[in-house]
Amino acid sequence: MLEHALMPSGFATVVTEGAPPYRIVHVSEAWCQLTGYSAHEVVGHPCTFMQTEATCRATLAALGEAVRRKESIAVQLINVDRLGRPFLNTLHVAPLADASGGYGNFYGGWMRAQFLDMSADVPPGALPAFQP
Repeated sequence: MLEHALMPSGFATVVTEGAPPYRIVHVSEAWCQLTGYSAHEVVGHPCTFMQTEATCRATLAALGEAVRRKESIAVQLINVDRLGRPFLNTLHVAPLADASGGYGNFYGGWMRAQFLDMSADVPPGALPAFQP
């Protein structure tokens, strides 16, 4: 539920609207520390600002389809922090039930984030395998 997702925790989490463009409504302090963004900079914006040319479009499409269907999904994405440093983001996204039983928001919990050295070319498939 939304109330639980908004409670303080040591985990990097983000809560978005439940409909396109899925603007951010809340980020945790751990999310801010990891990304370098403050909450006031990102609330009201979709998470697309963290994408880069290295972000897999097929994975984004699978994420988008799960969100449209109001289903949970776990994915790995290459995102960038505020300084433009790429990191491998192991992300779990789930719809959040509201008091009426509908799904008014989405929760994104970062299960793991690993900064990457992209100074060398990374061939497709060279990233670590996803282990849910």
